[in-house]
Amino acid sequence: MPEKIYQTGHGRVFLQDGGANPGNQMVYMELARMAGFTEPRGDMSKVEIPSNRAYNQFESIDETVGEDGVVTTSISALLSADNLILRANCKVHAQVHYGLCEDPMDSNGGWSLIFDYPRARFTSRSSDDQTALNSSQRAQILITGDISAPYMTVLKPMTIGESGASAVARKIVDVRVRDYVSCGDCGYESDGDKRIFAVAEASGLASPGLAAELLYTDDGGSTWTENDISTLSGSEQPAAVELVGQLVVVPSNESESIHYADLSDLSSWSEVTTGFVGSAGPNDIFAISATRSWLVGDGGYVYLMTSPANGVTVQSAGDVTSENLNAVHADSSRNVVAVGDNGAIIKTTNGGTTWALVTSPTVYNINTVWMRSQYVWLIGDDGGYVWYTRDAGSTWAEAQFPMRGQGEVYDISFARRNDSPYGFMVATKTFTEDMGEALGYIFRTIDGGDTWYQLPDVEAVTPFNRGLLACSAGRSGNFVVAGGRKYWEAEEAGTGDDGIILLGTA
Repeated sequence: MPEKIYQTGHGRVFLQDGGANPGNQMVYMELARMAGFTEPRGDMSKVEIPSNRAYNQFESIDETVGEDGVVTTSISALLSADNLILRANCKVHAQVHYGLCEDPMDSNGGWSLIFDYPRARFTSRSSDDQTALNSSQRAQILITGDISAPYMTVLKPMTIGESGASAVARKIVDVRVRDYVSCGDCGYESDGDKRIFAVAEASGLASPGLAAELLYTDDGGSTWTENDISTLSGSEQPAAVELVGQLVVVPSNESESIHYADLSDLSSWSEVTTGFVGSAGPNDIFAISATRSWLVGDGGYVYLMTSPANGVTVQSAGDVTSENLNAVHADSSRNVVAVGDNGAIIKTTNGGTTWALVTSPTVYNINTVWMRSQYVWLIGDDGGYVWYTRDAGSTWAEAQFPMRGQGEVYDISFARRNDSPYGFMVATKTFTEDMGEALGYIFRTIDGGDTWYQLPDVEAVTPFNRGLLACSAGRSGNFVVAGGRKYWEAEEAGTGDDGIILLGTA
């Protein structure tokens, strides 16, 4: 079968005034069209040396590549009383949706290909003749806005499939995509969505119980390697996983410590207890750089880590809140938010020198937080609700998604950079007697969290699972990894397969 060929008539324009953020509606521009785009990818120049074969000749031995430029295009719309090109004063989020048999007005389901321009700005505006001197000059008036965007992304429908089934023996408690684009100059090739880390729980038994595992792939999930986290006992569970520089770090609440291994040798682990306080073990970690990570734990404790080998220092000793903190995220080295039980939310705007309590929109336990910017955050709770703020927690609003209030929201992750439009969320339904039903689901947003829809995009179902607990977005906006439980412990006795890793791919 030949691939679909799209024509200009198959395209429709959508805009989010104010950019890709929750609370900004994606609007169908029924009176608009978009021109072609230009995307400078960096000019190439030769590096030459004098030829050793002939005088006055030179040989090319390498190339230098200039910086990528901004993407430029333009939108033209018929003049109307409410022309978005005329009234947009801040950044916009522009999309061109292509489809053949879909509903062109459905911003989430009515497409089979999208050209996406995030954080775009109108750099100039122009119009056709505004008036006529006689009847022969009467004509429609087009308003044209030239726009520039830092990059363009091609979005595609996504499928969901299970990965690493033979390697996953126990429940997956956390996953991370931590990768970069590499063209093979250093022996590693990747499109930015290849290197994935997952941690599986221990057997929960005393010696000789099975230790927790780190599962690792650098080929996008085609193959996985398993490494016991040897410094954790069979009765100590991992809480999370993070890549800190070249070290993979796994905190554990039960061991009240961190466990780390070098990326070059994931079979050799070290444990560090320095700085941790008894009964305040870590539950989550987020690294903004190789020298600045935050961990949060029981009793409202917040720890700063500048080097895994040196342990942590206490930044907040439960004096802002005494609730157990479950998740932490930062948008910079200064702005950090932590969330926890009974709606607890605390923040810092000075890198943790001081922390302050934030008014919460929920009384449920908060499982996850994502900072899109210093002011825009999203949180998910165990009541099955997602909330967002656009003013750093002064006010909150509820974000709608298809499984609202039906279970528990466990994790939220956005692609490429914190404020990109492409995000994913995992939520797990409350258990029912229908044992044939998948309970964990992945949801996708392509408008910065204003709307969410359930994956997969194509006519398929989510692979059977008993709960998804973590997710991590890749770089492209078309890739996500999720992990959780495949079976209940008492279910499918004898299979020994209690965990699951799911990949969402285009």
